Amino acid sequence: MADILDPNPFAKSVLAPVGNDSATDIYVAVGLALDRWEHCEMSFASLYSALIGAIDGNYVQMRAFGVITAPTTRYGMIWEANDARFDHGEHLLRKRGRSLLNLYKDAASRRNEIAHAMVMGDVLPNGDKPPLPPIWFLVPPRFSTRKIEPGTTKPKYRYSSREIRHFTACFEELHSRAAKLATEVSNYVVQQRS
Repeated sequence: MADILDPNPFAKSVLAPVGNDSATDIYVAVGLALDRWEHCEMSFASLYSALIGAIDGNYVQMRAFGVITAPTTRYGMIWEANDARFDHGEHLLRKRGRSLLNLYKDAASRRNEIAHAMVMGDVLPNGDKPPLPPIWFLVPPRFSTRKIEPGTTKPKYRYSSREIRHFTACFEELHSRAAKLATEVSNYVVQQRS
């Protein structure tokens, strides 16, 4: 069975070849993707708590972690906690943590694209006939300098509900793996204290 996270589905933005007939389909897909991303963030917060040794509940650590809003800073905190926890050689949990964190970093970029985009329709010419109905995509706003090709109005990414749903499934899998790793790290910490 193929691994949905291999190769890394978050490695780069894509330009969807086909849009949606309805803007509503994209709005629904965006809402679900952002919800699933928050579940993913919870799993990485739990992983961070486990790495720093929180065993008897992690409310305090989760609150402190939640103050940090930038994914790159969260990534750095978890990365350093992972390396510090397993600083004695090439521990399997350290390798798995690093692998998931690399996915998390790229996934956060795709999440930001989804969260900070807008639904726009492309009206396609139809020869001498009236234009065809619009085809809808999720694209960056034209003022988003880093997300528009230099010297043009062409977006660096363009998603239909299909691409967004794929990212949603990948967010769910990343969440599942991070939650599992958090549990394994917690068990490891408890074992080390015994």
